[in-house]
Amino acid sequence: MPYKVACRCGAVHAVELWHAGTKRECQCGQSVTIPSSVALRKLAGETDTPLSLPQKIQKASESGELFGTECLACDEDTTRVLKLSLVYEQTWMEDAGFTQNVMIWILRLLIAIMMLPLGLLVILRGNSNQRPEYRGRTSLIPLDVPMCTHCCEKLRTRFWNSGRIVAVLLIVMAAILCYLSQLGIGILLIVIGLGLFLVSRSQTREQRIAQLLREFGPCQRLWHEYPSTMVRIS
Repeated sequence: MPYKVACRCGAVHAVELWHAGTKRECQCGQSVTIPSSVALRKLAGETDTPLSLPQKIQKASESGELFGTECLACDEDTTRVLKLSLVYEQTWMEDAGFTQNVMIWILRLLIAIMMLPLGLLVILRGNSNQRPEYRGRTSLIPLDVPMCTHCCEKLRTRFWNSGRIVAVLLIVMAAILCYLSQLGIGILLIVIGLGLFLVSRSQTREQRIAQLLREFGPCQRLWHEYPSTMVRIS
């Protein structure tokens, strides 16, 4: 159902619930801010509309009932808030429309009349290959996640980790062995060290926050319904 949002110039824009929290450029050049999904429903006069799980999470986050004031990582009270968005993809199955199906069958019938044996095969094969079309839409859930300063610093992406330190030590040891004419063992350790260095990638900040949110009740259900959900820090 489209909702209406007015610009200061008087122009009216038709938006959907998944546009909530975003901005749209008006033809007059001004930027129109789309209000929250709750505000959109109130403007449209809706009261008892059932909410989907993403809408429930967004509503609870806006009211402060989702996380409270405790840090997501250490459960300590904090006033610091980390603004981020959950990016998930909604997919649905869409069959061909009535008009499109009629046109396809008329074309097959013409082929069948002109080339009877081959046309019959085209009709049968076309009917068996007719499959529904899958469509998708990427949506955002803006969240205000309480996160203390200490945990924010700990969650930062770091280049060095234990795996990469071990890899560097192996490469240094390999260089010493090569210097001592132990070329076979030295080259082997270099290959192992380089492989370990490339594999030992540190988790990004977004990946660590996503890991914390997956263990959080309502967000855990969101990841269950939309496994490809990602975290984007504002």
